[in-house]
Amino acid sequence: MASNTVIPTLNNSWALYTCRSCRSKALRQTFPLRQSAPGQRRGILGILRPPPDFVPKPLSKPVGLSEPPRAGENSGLEERSWRQRASDYFDKDNSIERTQKLAKQYMEPYFKDTSNLKWQEGKSYLQPKGIFKASRSLYFPNLRGQTLSGQPNEGTDGMTDTTTVLEGRVTILAIFQGTWAQEQTATFIDEKFNPNLWNILRGNRGITQLVQINFEEKAMRYAVLQMCLPRMRNTIPKDIQGSYFLMRKGLTQEIRESMGYLNSKVGYIFVIDRSCRIRWAASAKAGEDEIEGLNKVVRRLLHSD
Repeated sequence: MASNTVIPTLNNSWALYTCRSCRSKALRQTFPLRQSAPGQRRGILGILRPPPDFVPKPLSKPVGLSEPPRAGENSGLEERSWRQRASDYFDKDNSIERTQKLAKQYMEPYFKDTSNLKWQEGKSYLQPKGIFKASRSLYFPNLRGQTLSGQPNEGTDGMTDTTTVLEGRVTILAIFQGTWAQEQTATFIDEKFNPNLWNILRGNRGITQLVQINFEEKAMRYAVLQMCLPRMRNTIPKDIQGSYFLMRKGLTQEIRESMGYLNSKVGYIFVIDRSCRIRWAASAKAGEDEIEGLNKVVRRLLHSD
């Protein structure tokens, strides 16, 4: 190592070195890794990876946020003034929090999501054994994006809040990033794979709906999506264009983890009740019994209220 110069962080809880190997060592000492279970392997920087015989288990606990969503939240836009930004930047507690977030990002391999596709096609978990009780269920976060219709519930900036679309209806929501993930969600919601779901949607217009969120955080890919809008409007039925979202911001890592969106390369399905609570969830390609499980939960929510 050419130099042993230490660059202290704002909170002085640990130090980053100019040498990459020393930075890795400092991070390991400050944020020790949990012990691996039998059969588990470690990847880059010792991050735990699923064992080769990994089998996803049913979702056992509700996912989502503890607080009800509000329109305008998680827009991804900076609303603080320059004075507030400067104050927050030099605040000691905020500095510690930023340091911990950066350390967590540093410890995660760049291709983690892609590597995890080798096991069960990226399936993070199976459907829960039953519907989550309303008293225990958590909330789907408010997200903000552009709809294909560009008309209903549109704000002054041309964006629509998901909360205004979700409230008062039983919603089947699909969220995906990329074509492969979209094809996975199609195994749940496409009429070719699940005609019974579309019978439910057509028979309960106004109280049920299908919402799709096409999320792309990379600017270049999002620009390509914008250029494809005319084609998408021609291929997607007009009656669901008002609930088809294009988004680029607002979905932070903390929100992803809380709502069970664990792999950005995989598609996820949520069933949301009239109060924006997540009552059921599934990931990746639909299993043999997950399609019927989805339909059963939607029917139950329609008859429970």
